[in-house]
Amino acid sequence: MSLEFEIWSFSKHWRFIDSACEALGPVFYLSVELQHEHVPLSEFYALWIACQAELNKLKDNQMAVKLHVAMNTRLKTLTDTMQFKAAIYFDPRFNYLGANRLKPKEKEAVQRYLLKLYDRMNELEGVELEVVESTENCDFVEEYLDELFDGDEDPIPAPGPNNHILQRIKELEFQKRVFVQPLLCKKPRFDIMKYWTAKKVSNSEMFRLAKVVLSTGSTQVNVERCFSALKLVVTDLRQKLSDPHVQDLMVLKLNPDLLPAIVQMMSDEM
Repeated sequence: MSLEFEIWSFSKHWRFIDSACEALGPVFYLSVELQHEHVPLSEFYALWIACQAELNKLKDNQMAVKLHVAMNTRLKTLTDTMQFKAAIYFDPRFNYLGANRLKPKEKEAVQRYLLKLYDRMNELEGVELEVVESTENCDFVEEYLDELFDGDEDPIPAPGPNNHILQRIKELEFQKRVFVQPLLCKKPRFDIMKYWTAKKVSNSEMFRLAKVVLSTGSTQVNVERCFSALKLVVTDLRQKLSDPHVQDLMVLKLNPDLLPAIVQMMSDEM
């Protein structure tokens, strides 16, 4: 086959190749972003929406249109879960003053879920709640919420000790808005984990909840990396390692940043 024929044969399909590259480009960048060690559900949602927005601009590209429809269909399965709704409730990109990403009824359900989660965390940690009486200074928040969402038809039952926690949860609806960034953004990406770590002191109760809610991973990257690391630990020459020994080696393999602290603790004890 001559070179001229190969070039002609290839160029015949160039329009399809160009269209495919245009449509798959945003999906490629989405896949790269999802390879990070931990991607909270709200970050997954932000990246997914940014990818859909890129595809939505390619209305003349049939492959992009089909990808957009398929992504939108798959997203509905995720958005129906309470874990997802709780995650975006803590994210100022989706929950801020005037935001409609969650309906009023969905916000009420999330608030109930977070109250139960907070109680469960205290049970596990053996923390006794301090009874904090609601003050008159906080009434304006409740009144504003009633005006904003046309009142509560089914008010959330809140035990006395949890009044201030419920108030803090509701105040998340007044966060300063952070805009969702496009996939190809030159500025540093908004980091929801760093956002809440910065509030560790100023809003300690919500920080505790955020750590649990945002710890739910959206991908299996960590699991895949664990299996890859296991192949390097349990080799053909090390098949007689005991289970506890393998577990200890895997902890060190997957958490190299903990090793200096462990060595320091051991040296202090000696």
